Amino acid sequence: MIWPYSAAHTLLLDRPSNRHAWRRAWLLSGLTAVAALASLRVVAELSGQRWIILISVAVLAAVPLMIGVSLAVMGTGHARLWFLFIAAPPATLTAVLSGIGVVSPTAATLSWVVGVPMLLGMLLSSACAVWVFNQVGDLTRAHSRQRAAGLSAGLPVLRWQNQARLIRLTAAAGCALLAFAAPLLFRPIGRGFGIAAGAALLVCALACLRFEATLLCLARQPLVAFEGRGARVTYAGRWTLFAPTAALLPLMIDEQCAARASVALMALLREGGLGPAVRAASSRLTLDQAQRLSLSLSLQPGGAGAIRYLSTAFPEPIAPFASTYARLADEAAKPEDLQRWLAALTDHRGVVTLAETGLAPQLARMLAGASDALLRDSYAPTIEIAADGLQQTILALYGTMGRTPDAPASWPDALLARIAAHGRLLGTLRTAGADAADFRVTQK
Repeated sequence: MIWPYSAAHTLLLDRPSNRHAWRRAWLLSGLTAVAALASLRVVAELSGQRWIILISVAVLAAVPLMIGVSLAVMGTGHARLWFLFIAAPPATLTAVLSGIGVVSPTAATLSWVVGVPMLLGMLLSSACAVWVFNQVGDLTRAHSRQRAAGLSAGLPVLRWQNQARLIRLTAAAGCALLAFAAPLLFRPIGRGFGIAAGAALLVCALACLRFEATLLCLARQPLVAFEGRGARVTYAGRWTLFAPTAALLPLMIDEQCAARASVALMALLREGGLGPAVRAASSRLTLDQAQRLSLSLSLQPGGAGAIRYLSTAFPEPIAPFASTYARLADEAAKPEDLQRWLAALTDHRGVVTLAETGLAPQLARMLAGASDALLRDSYAPTIEIAADGLQQTILALYGTMGRTPDAPASWPDALLARIAAHGRLLGTLRTAGADAADFRVTQK
């Protein structure tokens, strides 16, 4: 069962499974509400309290969540999703405990010290995820209107994820500071009330951080799960803001298939808040590992943005390679009439440095051959050799991971198409020149 507390924005995707999830969610919420009313009725009969009083106190516990939901609707839209928060079983259970609190102080404590602040903290983190989802959707629609579908090179979602991370950290820090000050602030009311308020604020702070996701991460639960040729983030990967380097390095290093590592890393950067932790872990990579990761990232949508984000932490000698790979990915994202492949291959020292270091000799020869082919102003076998080298490199780059048939063209594909077009043009000119020479001979 997918609840908005675990992945709110995934319910907003337009896919058939979500329609069934919505129906199941509302059905379960309705059944839970009926069970809640029945349980309050039983408690009222056993305790001798009036049923209406228990229901009124139960509804009172939902007021803070309703205020939070109203703010979420104003900030992100999607009213149906946020109303589901109010009707979801965790919120209903919190309300029932509040109602039972009329006759049981323990139930009241669980409701107001644990339940309500936890729901508010999770609401804030979910609202941040939905805000990022909205930003990405707006950018995707604008991109589709401006040009044909292609491989996007930038990764603006990183900026939005960092902003959402900052909001959650700021809210958690504020709640923690207020928690320590609560006993002093509420001293006139009572020492017990101040301690309870402080505990509630600490619970809210932990909920803003999704502390349970951090515990899963520390327990070595995987951050990313592979599904065929793709990958999706797990609960721990989506919500935790802190992860040890030991949990991130396996995602960045895959000796068998670098494409697998880049697919997992891109999923984590897009859908999680671990960008700073991933960048810190990048400093632990060797030269060869950083080069392989940069090259593999450049083949992914948004790869250029990811390379530039992580390259500040890469070992210093990798900077020329990373810059060149990002530039090549940028060229592939442009319309064909605006691509400047020759400039991309010659403006950076990455191609020359790659050959000098010997990290990827075959790739260095391929890039040098592609540059030489594009420099030709007359047809030569070099062009066919460069095209063949590119085709072999494409097979080697994707490795055993492969790619889906409808995947957008990456920079090696776009560069191969450019060299092929250049070869056809020079071949046409050569044929036209030969025909003109034959015509002149015939006239003589």
